[in-house]
Amino acid sequence: EPWAYMGGTGLIAEEFLRLRHRMIPFLYSASYENTDNGLALIEPMYYEHPEDGEAYEVRNQYYLGSELVAAPITGPCSRQLNMAGVSVWLPKGRWYDIYTGMIYDGDRCLRMYRDINSIPVLAKAGGIVPFTEEISAREAAGNPASFTVCAYAGADGTFTLYEDDNEGCGYEDGICVKTVMTYREGMEGRDTDAVFTIEPAVGDLSLIPGRRRFTVELAGFLPEAAGKVRVLVDQKAMERERVVISYKSRKQALVLGLDAVDVRQRIEIVLPAELQVKGNGVKERVFEFLNQAEIEFELKDAVYALVMREKRIPVVLGQLEAMGIDRELYQALTELLTGM
Repeated sequence: EPWAYMGGTGLIAEEFLRLRHRMIPFLYSASYENTDNGLALIEPMYYEHPEDGEAYEVRNQYYLGSELVAAPITGPCSRQLNMAGVSVWLPKGRWYDIYTGMIYDGDRCLRMYRDINSIPVLAKAGGIVPFTEEISAREAAGNPASFTVCAYAGADGTFTLYEDDNEGCGYEDGICVKTVMTYREGMEGRDTDAVFTIEPAVGDLSLIPGRRRFTVELAGFLPEAAGKVRVLVDQKAMERERVVISYKSRKQALVLGLDAVDVRQRIEIVLPAELQVKGNGVKERVFEFLNQAEIEFELKDAVYALVMREKRIPVVLGQLEAMGIDRELYQALTELLTGM
C-alpha cells in the first residue's frame, strides 16, 4: 500500500493511483472494445505489428488500448544521471510522451531515460485520450459532467467514448451512450485546417448529464495557434467569453476550456495545421537534464557549449562520442537530441 512508503515513493504511487481514476473514461471505453471487438486492453507490440521483428524484442513494452504505448522501466537508476533507462521500439509515425511532452519520430529503436516520477507512455499522432477530474468515490459511481480530452497532432484519428450505467448488464442489449471524437488534418474543403470534433452523443442519453464541460488539449501546436483557433457549436461560433485559452509550454499543447455544452450538440475546434511544432526545445531540455545530473561541472559545461554552438545533430553526436563520455550519458543525450 502507498501509505506504507513515506516520502517520494509513496507520493508517486498515490499519484499513479489517482491517474488510473482520471483515466477511467479511456479505460472503460477500451474495456468495451475488448467485449465488442476482441481488442484487449493490454497487448504485446507484435499483435499490432506481426511483420516487424523489433516488436518481438521489446518484451515489456505494450499497447494500452488503441491510443497508447507503454514501456515500463525495471532496471536500476543511474546514480550519475538520477534516471533509469529502457530500450524502446517506436512503430512508424509520430509519438508523444504524455508526461514529458517529448515528441519522437518513429520507425526506430532508442533508449529512453526517466526519473522515478514516470515511465515512457507514448500517444500516437492522431491519438485521442479522454480523462476526468471527477474521481472521488461518489463522483466515480456515475458518468462525469466534465472531461479533459488530449489529442495529438500529426495524423488523423478517431476515438469512441463509451458509457453505460456502470453496474448492470443493460449493455448486453445495447443500452449505452457513445460519443465519437475525431481529429483530422487536411479535410476536403479545409485543406489547411486541423479540426478536432466531438460529435453529438448517441444512445440512451438518460445515462449521462445533459450538458458537459470539455477541456481540450491539442498537443503539437505552437503558441501562435492560440490567436488563430476557432470553436464552433453546431457550426456557430462559441462566444469568446465561454472559451478559456492557455498554453502548456512543456507539452507544447494548446489548451481550450469550454463552457458547458448540450451533449446533443456538435463541437468543432479549428486551427491552422501549419502551426504545428517542428522540434522539442532541445537546448532547454539538455540544460534541464545536465543541471540535475550528478556529473563533473566541467563536463556539463563542455556538453552544453557543444549543443549551443553546433546545429548539426550528427556532428554533435560525433563530438560526444569522441569525448569518450559515459555510455548511458551518451544515450540519454541522444534521446533528447534526436527526438524529431
